[in-house]
Amino acid sequence: MTVAKSTNTVNYDNGVSATDSTLTTGKADQDITLAANDETTASFKTVADTQGGAVGAASSESENNLIRSNKIALSGGRLESMNDVNLYAGADAAGLRSILNYNVVADAYNKTAIPLSTNPKINNEMSQANQVDLDGTVRSVRHTNLKAGKGLTTVAESAREYNVYTGTSGTGSLTSTSLGEQAGSEQTENKVHIGANGSATAGIHTDLDVTIDGTAKFQDDGTNATISGIGITINKGADWYKPEDITIMGVTIKNNLAKRYRELNDQITQYSSDSNEYKLIKAELDGMRSQMIENGFMGKEDSFVSDDERNVAAVALPDAVVSGVNVVIDADSVEGNGSLAAKGANLINIENKSDLYMQVGDVIIKDKGGQILYNDSLIKNAAEFGKYQGTVTSSSLDSSPEIVIKSSGPVRDTTSPDIGIVGTVQNSEGKSDG
Repeated sequence: MTVAKSTNTVNYDNGVSATDSTLTTGKADQDITLAANDETTASFKTVADTQGGAVGAASSESENNLIRSNKIALSGGRLESMNDVNLYAGADAAGLRSILNYNVVADAYNKTAIPLSTNPKINNEMSQANQVDLDGTVRSVRHTNLKAGKGLTTVAESAREYNVYTGTSGTGSLTSTSLGEQAGSEQTENKVHIGANGSATAGIHTDLDVTIDGTAKFQDDGTNATISGIGITINKGADWYKPEDITIMGVTIKNNLAKRYRELNDQITQYSSDSNEYKLIKAELDGMRSQMIENGFMGKEDSFVSDDERNVAAVALPDAVVSGVNVVIDADSVEGNGSLAAKGANLINIENKSDLYMQVGDVIIKDKGGQILYNDSLIKNAAEFGKYQGTVTSSSLDSSPEIVIKSSGPVRDTTSPDIGIVGTVQNSEGKSDG
């Protein structure tokens, strides 16, 4: 009798841990990602082979123990990102799930004249633990993604006997999580745990309200404005949008209406005052006249102050990027008693009441947000998680977020309270007014 037996144990523990650490990003669109994952192919083959003889038997037995662990642990400290925070257990930095291809064979070949029956055996013990343990502070301008779900696992098992008389007997199976299956020998504990000191807050830049007022003061030569006469109030967003980043500078603004205004002024003389053509041209002329007076290019007596361009004092604002955001969780379970919060975007309001020209860069609302999603389902309260005993705060608004940029100050010889946009104004979820 030929007997083949094997015992195999594979144990690996991948992890990323941070204790009382502070990790932050300094620029927009920069993520913080912590990932622990694996991509494993394991093959265990045990074969008993009796080649010939009068009477004989062949038996094969395989015992295997596979322990896989991918864990992210944050204890104390703070992660703060100007974009997303991603904590991935069982997924790589791109969010792609870990992979296990597991192949176990315990086969017996009996080629004797009188083969005795045997029963090849496989004893498989498998465990998988993808876990995120959050007991510190996570803050993100955009989304917070917590992933501790199942990887992609394919398990093939074969425990068969082959002989010349009865052919093939025994068992075999193929299971794959991509088909929604789980191997009977696999035990999983994939979870997100939010500790008592743990919090995940998505949406730390959701609103901005800025008011600029006052009258510009100039240096002795009367050309260079100073900030001393200008008041800057950050009504909302003062924790991240700083008044000291708003500066005074000189800018050159061009009169792009003068040429068209003169052309229409010549054309209108060709029509009688009661004709439709005259009325349409006059309406356009009146609109351009008002705009040029407002910008200081024309006096109220229809005389041009400047045909081409003017040098004016300006208040220059840094980029303003806000976003409503989501907390997205992919896991078998959520546990603990910490806090989860997802804030929705509401408004960017920038109002210039001073006599200065206002130059703005990027003004962007990225997402509406305000949702907590658990395995693609919307969560409205902690009870919907099951085991989780902490707090849940979501603030998705019924109305769409809005961008408002306006200037209403007086025109002076060296100032013009117009608006110059040198960046991108974008509201992906609502409207923009200026």
